[in-house]
Amino acid sequence: MSICLNLLLVLLIGSFVCGCNKTTVDGSLGRSDMATTNSSNAKFVKPFSPANPVNNQLESKQTDELPDVLAATNLEQWKSLIKDLKQDKMLRRHWMTARFRVGTPPVLIKHNGQSIIYKAEAIDVSLLPDTADFLEAEIYSPKMTIDETRELGLKLCSMLGFDSNKFLAWLISSSKNVMDAPSFRETDHSHLLFLDVRHSFSDKQPWFIIFSISEESAVLKLMGKPAH
Repeated sequence: MSICLNLLLVLLIGSFVCGCNKTTVDGSLGRSDMATTNSSNAKFVKPFSPANPVNNQLESKQTDELPDVLAATNLEQWKSLIKDLKQDKMLRRHWMTARFRVGTPPVLIKHNGQSIIYKAEAIDVSLLPDTADFLEAEIYSPKMTIDETRELGLKLCSMLGFDSNKFLAWLISSSKNVMDAPSFRETDHSHLLFLDVRHSFSDKQPWFIIFSISEESAVLKLMGKPAH
């Protein structure tokens, strides 16, 4: 009799444990199903893309926060816009950023109602000799592929009013034999804004662009001509 009671007790305890396990497993399955449902719902969220208004707002905010380099007309303004601009220890009338800066921080170029976010690998600022007058600034892009060079070059041509067909013809010709191709250089009518595409001596990123800005009064003074 005692044996029968013990067996019955064992069976009852086993049933209770199985019931608990089943409840636990069922509960896990329920949570798994919920996770699947949430994952499925997440697919309906619009991807982050240039067409997304939120992204446009962020890009607009970024543009507003970038330094507009064409707004700088003297050394102090350049130093204010480009925080890591330092005076060269040997060439005292030259100020420059470190080469190959991490992250290549961009600057903003605004001209003729257009804006370009321009990654700046390095920036050089020169003063008129024996003065504190701003003479010229050169903004170096990172090394670029042919496609990247085309994209940035066409934007600059459009902004500065250069002949884009001339630039494209040069790019097509030079891409056939990069190492022997001449550099491309174009200036505006006042010779104050320059587009200069040079060899980077890299097979994968064969070009870099130097965008140059000159101050008219300083250039005229350097040439010994009276300012307008």
